[in-house]
Amino acid sequence: MQPLDPGDLKDLLSLLQTALELPEEERRRWLDTLDPSKSHLRPTVAGLLQKQAKHETDDFIAALSEHTRRHPGGSLAPAPFNGAIVGPYRLIEKIGDGGMSSVWLAERDDAVLKRRVALKLPHWWAIAKLSDRAAQERDILAQLEHPNIARLYDAGVTADGRPYLALEYIEGKPIDIFCRENVLDLRTRVQLIAQIARAVAYAHSHLIVHRDLKPSNVLIDAAGQVHLLDFGIAKLIEEGDPANKALTQLGTMLLTPAYASPEQILGQSVTTESDVYSLGLVAYEIFTGYRPYTFKSEANTSWEILSVEIHRPSSVAHEAADARELRGDLDTILMKALKKEASERYGTAAAFADDLERYLRSDPVLAQPDSAGYRLRKFAAKHRLVVGAAGAVVVALAAGLLVATWQLRIAQEERRHAEEVKDFVASIFRSADPFFTGNKQLTAAQLLTFAKERIDREMASQPHDAAELLLIVGEAQSNLEQLDEAKATLERALKNADGVLPADSLQVAAGRTQLASIAVQQGNYDEAEKQIAAAMPVLREHRMQREGARALSSALVSSGFIAGERGDGKRAVAEMREAVEVLRPVLGDNDSETILAMRQLAQEHLLMGEAEEGLKAARIAYESAIRNFGDGGRDNLLVETEDVYGRALVDSGQLEEGIEHLNKAVAGAERIFGSEANSVVSKLTWLARAQMKLGDVKGTVATLERATQLSSEELTRARVQSTLGVALAAARRTDEAVKQLETSVEVIRRLDTTGTAWLSNATSSYGNALVLAGRMEEARKVLTANLQSTPAGPSVADSHNGLGFVALSKKDLVTARTHFEKAKELSSQGPPSRVVVAALLGLGETQFAAKEFAAADETLQAASAAQQKVSQRPTPVAVDIVVARGRLALAQGNRDEAAKLFAQVDEFWQGFAPGSRHAREAAQWQQQAR
Repeated sequence: MQPLDPGDLKDLLSLLQTALELPEEERRRWLDTLDPSKSHLRPTVAGLLQKQAKHETDDFIAALSEHTRRHPGGSLAPAPFNGAIVGPYRLIEKIGDGGMSSVWLAERDDAVLKRRVALKLPHWWAIAKLSDRAAQERDILAQLEHPNIARLYDAGVTADGRPYLALEYIEGKPIDIFCRENVLDLRTRVQLIAQIARAVAYAHSHLIVHRDLKPSNVLIDAAGQVHLLDFGIAKLIEEGDPANKALTQLGTMLLTPAYASPEQILGQSVTTESDVYSLGLVAYEIFTGYRPYTFKSEANTSWEILSVEIHRPSSVAHEAADARELRGDLDTILMKALKKEASERYGTAAAFADDLERYLRSDPVLAQPDSAGYRLRKFAAKHRLVVGAAGAVVVALAAGLLVATWQLRIAQEERRHAEEVKDFVASIFRSADPFFTGNKQLTAAQLLTFAKERIDREMASQPHDAAELLLIVGEAQSNLEQLDEAKATLERALKNADGVLPADSLQVAAGRTQLASIAVQQGNYDEAEKQIAAAMPVLREHRMQREGARALSSALVSSGFIAGERGDGKRAVAEMREAVEVLRPVLGDNDSETILAMRQLAQEHLLMGEAEEGLKAARIAYESAIRNFGDGGRDNLLVETEDVYGRALVDSGQLEEGIEHLNKAVAGAERIFGSEANSVVSKLTWLARAQMKLGDVKGTVATLERATQLSSEELTRARVQSTLGVALAAARRTDEAVKQLETSVEVIRRLDTTGTAWLSNATSSYGNALVLAGRMEEARKVLTANLQSTPAGPSVADSHNGLGFVALSKKDLVTARTHFEKAKELSSQGPPSRVVVAALLGLGETQFAAKEFAAADETLQAASAAQQKVSQRPTPVAVDIVVARGRLALAQGNRDEAAKLFAQVDEFWQGFAPGSRHAREAAQWQQQAR
């Protein structure tokens, strides 16, 4: 076949595009009316349309390609080749050549990021609408972030107009080849199909149907991980979008018949059930070693898909052992997925995955074997002349009766269990009726206590039911912050479960996760890690179930929190991100659990100093909570997301707006939990931090005093006191600061077993407060001991600052300079903080004392600039810097500058604490300058 010249090629593509948009029955009439100048192309167009009409996608594309090979004198750009540059990528080698495009192994050529990608390039001869399809594939992939779906890294258009997609490069093999080469047992193959089904379910949850599921689009890497590829002809499940409808029309020809559903063959609407059918065909082939259809000739392809009944997998399996294992549940599951009628299949890929996972757990599957009546109706419809074969009917009825009896027994047992639990829960609420209790306002906490007492009293003979109910009650108590009660309930539940529920059951693992969460809140990190380690393997096995995903996410959040508290911020962020990724494919983006996990991820970004990433995640969580639960139903979720959003706004410099949200979060937590709840105390400390950044020192002190008074737990109160002590020192209420910090250090040293930095931070703050109080020798001992016991962390720089001021008070300028330089070095890595401000102030004063006036002026200017980033409004420490600059100006004989600076100092103290020692000193400095 000779390639066409450029003019004919352009006409051919235009004609073909027009023809493909016409109904099939109108195409021949349209061909007969072609313009005479183009009639010589009629046989070529007719031949291509004939191949397309028979669903011979590959043949259609290959034939079109023959017409479009580059003509020596033509205008088409050259085909890609090894070493060619496409956008920022260099092509290494071709790894695939499909109907619409070729796929190349490539890597970035601009030294920005060393990453190998699979670069997808539409063929030059592809018709115009395929550019739209490439854009749709880009938009679809951009929505999908799932560990089992190849990621989209980049997209663009080359200088010569060719669109490209840069996809995750997967070093793997198609699933059929991987299973065959590795001789995988049937159970492992079932696990792989379940993984694929979960990935497909995730795409469905984002309103995307794949439409071309087949073994070559499912790669398995060396670690046995599934990767779903090629959303090139995927369909967005939307109505009313003209562009999408046009692509859908074109897509009817782009399919692989061996893995197409009956409705695709008929050109009907493609739904999630279509993907279930195609995945069922892949599973059939992987499980049995054979495809369900023979396709003896091209002519009967459509007829076979639409009419031929598929044999049960167990009857055709290549291996006898596989046949035995397939017989029963797996037969039932696959035959349901492969029903000709879409409405009789699994409604979703998630339901398909659920049944596969039930099989793997040896639980009863939900798909029911075809009943005897169903089989008889099908038989009668196809073989009306032999319905009288009584023997076959009797055998079928007997088999059906046995199956029905077995399943009825299981169903009755499950129904009995469900009814007992339902009746018990209903009786709890009936017993809470004021008619019985005499209490008009029985609280949720009282109701849970009442429920636990009744479970203990009335269900001793039903340990299985008792264990499950106690786990539910314990979780509810934990959510109400009744931590001691929740811990006791959950420990009792696990004791009841021992020997009754399997040790690797999801309920037991979820109970351990709840205990871990309580241990974290109580500061017992070792116990939390012990419970998480025991639960995690079980939770990962159940990660694609709703309750399993919830519990796994909770365990990851607890583990991430502990990592963050111990200074491993990167691990904390990674585990919070995994918690989100666990929930998304199972619960979706709009579920409250997913939103809460996103909130935790935002918090860890903020704690890492990653303000931009924190604000982005916090805004997603907050806006999603408002959108989905703003009308009520999840008040606590609204409070928690508003809290982290407020903190993120503060960290990004939007202080007043952030404080407004933080105040609302405090009020909401008080309304839900009561004023003494840990949640309220925690939110007050974050509000105080924001107030300090604003420069509202008095407001900060008032907020932290309130938080201290509300703290019901001694350790929590001591931690809040340490923060209050720092605020009191900043407000120059020095004696009160020393008192609060001394108490804080004593309690934290006695009670805190977490191994975190709370003790060292409180100790360094205590030592610095002693410096402000003029108790230099006490300060030296406290700070020196703290340095010796704390090799790393923020308190080290703080301790060096305190020791620097001690040395400066003794005129030991060499030692003072050494400490301040060290503090500056240690604290200058992150954003400006009070510690770096103190280091610069101390160093500037040391340089001033050494009469290094130019260096002192430069250092004090740096201290002032850093302080302006720490607090937006003037604070006592900012005024201390102004005093130092005024003294420097005075020493240099610049009395006008000194007077101006001391006037600022006097004005501040007259407004902040007019009767204080600092106000009197400010007036003296101003007088001296005059």
